[in-house]
Amino acid sequence: MAHYLLLAATSDLGTRVATGLLNQGHDLWLTGRDSDSIKALATRLGTSYSVVDATDFEAVDQVFVTAKSHFGGIEGVVCCAGSLLLKPAHLTTWQEYLNVMQANLTTAFATVRAAGQHMTDAGGSVVLISSGAALKGIANHEAIAAAKGGLISLARSAAATYAAAQLRFNVVAPGLTVT
Repeated sequence: MAHYLLLAATSDLGTRVATGLLNQGHDLWLTGRDSDSIKALATRLGTSYSVVDATDFEAVDQVFVTAKSHFGGIEGVVCCAGSLLLKPAHLTTWQEYLNVMQANLTTAFATVRAAGQHMTDAGGSVVLISSGAALKGIANHEAIAAAKGGLISLARSAAATYAAAQLRFNVVAPGLTVT
């Protein structure tokens, strides 16, 4: 049995990951930015939770501290935060672009940053969720492809940085997923 922290657990994919980990007998600390949604999910699954805006570095850092203190350590983290924008670059506004980067790349960076601060004593695994759009050119996916492609590069760099501390980084890049 391991102790996992799931960021953005109320997403469809996050809920599936949480259910799968629980079915395997693991302990979970869930996060979500909407208090009603995360409370309902945690209550249904019988897990601990925090309301967290995963774009906020300090909030992500604090939930690592809270979960680590509660469990005595964290063996794994999954960041399921993200968004989707289907528009060609020339129709994408500055605010839409920023929103996509915040929801996808900033949340992943905040997760990597906190893992580097709080998981290097015992190692563990960090999983980030990218997209098939980052690996294959798909029309009208420019903003999301840029964000999710950056996430892949982030994980590669973090893996090199934290390898000596036994902290592993993996990226899952699914296409359309039935949840």
